[in-house]
Amino acid sequence: MYFRKLLSFLINGFIHFRLRIDMAVENICGERIREARKEKGLNQIDLVTAIHDEFGIKMDSTSLGRIERNERGVWDFELVAFSKILDVNINWLLKIEKEKQIESD
Repeated sequence: MYFRKLLSFLINGFIHFRLRIDMAVENICGERIREARKEKGLNQIDLVTAIHDEFGIKMDSTSLGRIERNERGVWDFELVAFSKILDVNINWLLKIEKEKQIESD
């Protein structure tokens, strides 16, 4: 009986711990935002300045760092701004497509 309770406690604890880890990830595009930013030769301050200047979105480098580390969610309008400024496909940022660049018309 003791063994069953201990086993149940350990399994439930692991499941709870695993759920907390999964819920800690706030976005799926942070790594790709960082990748595209670095490929364009921008630092975080350059990117947040461009986001503010071109889209009027207020964001600081701390928020961008949290996005890139998947610790902060990304609003839909921010995703559009990242896509336009970094010249990458939104679906690539969301890991839906493998093609990075926006197709030219």
